[in-house]
Amino acid sequence: MIGTLLTFQLMVYQQSHQKDKIVILPPRKLSSTSNTIYFIHVGKAGGTSIDSLMRTIARNTKRRYVGGKHFDWSYIQEKEHKEAMAMEKMRIIKEAGEETNNDGNMTNHHDDNSSNNKNNNNTNDFTTHADVITFLRNPFARALSQFHFSKTLSWAKRSNDTWLHQTFDEYVTKVKPGDFLEPLENQHVGFMAGIYEPGGWIAAAGDEESLEQKRYLEQNKTAACLAAARNLDKTIWFGLMEEVDKSMRLLQVSMDLETIPRLPTRNSHKHPDEMSEETKLKLEKYIQQDLWLYEYAKRLFHARWDYFVATNSTSENEDEIRYIHPELPTLPDFTDEPSDGTDTV
Repeated sequence: MIGTLLTFQLMVYQQSHQKDKIVILPPRKLSSTSNTIYFIHVGKAGGTSIDSLMRTIARNTKRRYVGGKHFDWSYIQEKEHKEAMAMEKMRIIKEAGEETNNDGNMTNHHDDNSSNNKNNNNTNDFTTHADVITFLRNPFARALSQFHFSKTLSWAKRSNDTWLHQTFDEYVTKVKPGDFLEPLENQHVGFMAGIYEPGGWIAAAGDEESLEQKRYLEQNKTAACLAAARNLDKTIWFGLMEEVDKSMRLLQVSMDLETIPRLPTRNSHKHPDEMSEETKLKLEKYIQQDLWLYEYAKRLFHARWDYFVATNSTSENEDEIRYIHPELPTLPDFTDEPSDGTDTV
């Protein structure tokens, strides 16, 4: 049931991004609300530096900030849902007290909007009351960085596995099922679509409905890509490691900061080897989802840049400033998609 509903939702989303059919409201700024800011920290994508920067910015702007660990989209949705339920419970208790008059009789103090409070707390689209940000990196560079970073971890050193003694080229060429596969994971899509299951190093929702949806997205790579792109659309700000200067300028505009923030260098490691073109071709088959999402992220990033910075700096008339949302890239042909009809998203 969840798979069918999600397939329909993602089909509508995909169709809404076709040329001449894109009607999407302009993105808003982080400064437009006092919502909690959640940072989705993708592994080896500059997240430690962003986390350090955002802690300082949130403190100076008196914003609540949730970061400091790895969590996916589903974690935020679950957390916001729990907080909304707690607030709803407090509201009911408060209204019950206010409805008792001095004679001990109950009076009706509900306003016209009280019947809609539950709907206002619906967290299927929690982004109306939570501001999500993230930072992405070229998937080829992320995979190489993940490989070398993982070699420095104590559990890896204790394992003394074969991959610890390989170059990245050797690793990609000789990897097999059962080996350490984290550098080959589609982490951008995994984090943004909310695919991870709880219990690992990535915090994630674990209720029955969430788990059913995660398993569906794991099986249907097309749906996972579209879900990740849809959620990326809902971020209030995101940056690209390959566009640090523009990313910081967009963050300044989004937060209405007086100066352009400077991204600190945290958790940075130099790689002893690079990636050959032959290895890139081999790696590409593993990270097709992330490559597709990153291509869309670049389009979306430049659309926001044009709207918030480039157009604003050249136009004196606000009515002339238009937001042009990008089209989705052509989806890869995932040959291992399920053949039960769910791959027709």
